Amino acid sequence: MVDFVRELSGKDECTVLVSGDRTTAVEAAFANGSMAHAFELDDTHFAGGHPGCGIIPAALAIGEREKATGKGLLTSIVIGYDVHIRIAKAVRPGLFLRGFCTSSTIGSIACAAVVSKILGLDQEKTAHALGIAKDLTCGTINHQWDPLRGGDCVRIEGGSAARNGVMSGLLADKGFKSESTSIEGEAGFCRTFSDTVNLSEITDRLGKRFYITEVLIKPYACCSQMNSAIDAVTKIMENHEFGSEEVEEVKIYTNEIGVKTTSKYEPQDLTAAQFSMPFSIALRLIKRSNFIEDYTEENLKSQEVLGMMKKVKVLLAPNYKKMFPYFSVLPVKAEITLRNGATYEKEVVHSKGTPQNPMSKEEILQKFRSLASTVMPDATVRKGIEIIGKAETFDDVSDLTKMFTQVI
Repeated sequence: MVDFVRELSGKDECTVLVSGDRTTAVEAAFANGSMAHAFELDDTHFAGGHPGCGIIPAALAIGEREKATGKGLLTSIVIGYDVHIRIAKAVRPGLFLRGFCTSSTIGSIACAAVVSKILGLDQEKTAHALGIAKDLTCGTINHQWDPLRGGDCVRIEGGSAARNGVMSGLLADKGFKSESTSIEGEAGFCRTFSDTVNLSEITDRLGKRFYITEVLIKPYACCSQMNSAIDAVTKIMENHEFGSEEVEEVKIYTNEIGVKTTSKYEPQDLTAAQFSMPFSIALRLIKRSNFIEDYTEENLKSQEVLGMMKKVKVLLAPNYKKMFPYFSVLPVKAEITLRNGATYEKEVVHSKGTPQNPMSKEEILQKFRSLASTVMPDATVRKGIEIIGKAETFDDVSDLTKMFTQVI
């Protein structure tokens, strides 16, 4: 353990993206993972959590340290997504209903799998790495259920997972051991964090079904449980011409968890606002946008926005109840009533960004441009898109990380 700590101390081995700072793999993974989940725009999966915000930073950090190839990097990422989503499916809905955060708990184990692959650990050491990650993991979703304040802890979920995964892999590589049934044992991860366990989900069609192809890529900077509602309101606005000042009432019908998570009528900070259905629908009606430039302190205090929020009600739809807890979709029905008495409604089953209703390649690239251009020159953004498209051909992952330190 002393040797492990000495190896970590003050090393200049990995890149903190954007800033260009150099630090250890553990610290770089934490910083990059925290930034990846900083504004609710990273991918998600209906089984639970945000895989990419931990997995990709962990892969980049350990990949840069070990001079991994692009192909090795991508292979480890695919493995990480599979581990994350398969375990999430095995413990749903119990883990979530107990209040644990999937992104940081299961995410830590997934990141350990990523690191193990890049380090070239054998089966035994990989199992130890996953077990070590199980003992490092924690995190709750109280930020989702607090009615007023979400705080900042949600922002470090990805960073915690990435950090724990890197530490676990490096410890296992040093010979640190875990027990033999870390995931499936009587007091292993699954049965400790959940009371609804189906271990067969972990191996179902293993090697044939790759879950990285089934994630939701988010078009909006808010909780994914509101995506369908935003889409439904957008469709109504497109089909019927009216101004936000004409709106009398908005009813959003969703499932139990949608009601529990998004019924924040008086959010007091930006995190709570990103989990507030009334705030997000008010933005859509007034600003016709739900991106990073809309979730601001200014809008949170806007009398126009606050007034519209009072017109939005989040309601339970009895016909959606049967879809929880094993849902693979988040359907919503929006109903808008105008001051003249006209009422319009729209149901959306598959929101934009889901596998059933995917964002186009150009829409994904535009999302990247919009985000990257806030910190990078346009030339760097264009070059970044070109380089990412050739990631499989890299001889050294650092070719990628260096590119994303050229900031404005």
